[in-house]
Amino acid sequence: MDEALNAGQPQQPVQPLPTPTTAPQIGGKLLEKLQALVDKIEILRVTTVIGTITNGQVIPTPDGLLKVSYNAAPNEVACTTINMALGDVNNVRSQAFADNAAYAKLHDDNLALARAVRSETMDIIMKGLAAVEALFKK
Repeated sequence: MDEALNAGQPQQPVQPLPTPTTAPQIGGKLLEKLQALVDKIEILRVTTVIGTITNGQVIPTPDGLLKVSYNAAPNEVACTTINMALGDVNNVRSQAFADNAAYAKLHDDNLALARAVRSETMDIIMKGLAAVEALFKK
């Protein structure tokens, strides 16, 4: 423990959490959340903007997402949208992203990062589903 935070206070032993005696109940809310996750994970969208951006805001939405809002007259934009279920890919780039290797690399790196995060998310989902399945087998 951090000595500065606990100066003059006796240290308390860490108590283990009690072991549950029954399996957690799987209710409608969990199923609703899983369905919402499946609905939202289908589309992967990456947008890269090069230009002057003012009045940027990150706004939480009621469904737990973050919406980025800004006033911009971007000089250059690249946007890639992938429908993960159908394999449909839309890749729109302004001319500078076609002509400038550094711009293209920046967008491609952002896309690779988004795909890696999506892959990790899918791994977490699969492990969670396996854990739920295991609860029903007990």
